[in-house]
Amino acid sequence: MQEIYETINILAGGIQTLNDDTQRLSSESIKLQSSIESLTQDIGSLKLSVQEKSSFL
Repeated sequence: MQEIYETINILAGGIQTLNDDTQRLSSESIKLQSSIESLTQDIGSLKLSVQEKSSFL
């Protein structure tokens, strides 16, 4: 019976680790999505700036 409890505890620990990893990866994904959106806007602004400077040349 003790072995069953130990196995259950090991599995429960593994599940907790997977849940923690899922939460961490979700947070990282949200941060990366925000960074991508910001960089996309910056690239758009840079393109516009280059076009405007090119038109003055």
